[in-house]
Amino acid sequence: MALTRSENMSRIHSYNTQPEIRLRSALWKKGIRYRLNRRIEGIKPDLVLTKSKIVIFVDGCQWHGCPTHYVKPRTKMDFWQQKLNTTIERDIRQTKILQNAGWTVYRVLEHEIWDSLPQVVDTVRSLMENKTEASEDWRVFRVDIIDPEVDLERRHMCRLTIPNVIQSVDRIRSTTKWSRRNGSLND
Repeated sequence: MALTRSENMSRIHSYNTQPEIRLRSALWKKGIRYRLNRRIEGIKPDLVLTKSKIVIFVDGCQWHGCPTHYVKPRTKMDFWQQKLNTTIERDIRQTKILQNAGWTVYRVLEHEIWDSLPQVVDTVRSLMENKTEASEDWRVFRVDIIDPEVDLERRHMCRLTIPNVIQSVDRIRSTTKWSRRNGSLND
């Protein structure tokens, strides 16, 4: 018997996720040591590199508005829109607090871990050596349906580091599911 949506959602955890464990393992193999869920300024990043003052968050594509993989739900749209906005506002607030406290914040989306783990590890190593900016961190904060007959949508995105910088992109809504097992798209 299939699970109800509520039962399925209750089984999703916010810590020790498969992408997080995969990243931790890759970092450890490369000799990069970290602390787990250490509280800094009242915030618990997924990984903390104390010597380098780097914090890493592993963000789920759907929950954090991934520009590539976020899909606007077709049911309970107001609820999910509010949840997305709350999550992005929290991400912006946490990033700003940690940066103001002198920490480098690296937010990696789950698909980056599945698709290009070596590049993610290289980025962490580069941050440790150079203290450069991690990435632009664009996030979808709203999706408007432009033409429902062809599933044309307008995706509004903001940057987590500079939230008043906004861009909009029109595209055909994708209902293709992204496979976490091999990083490919499945029909």
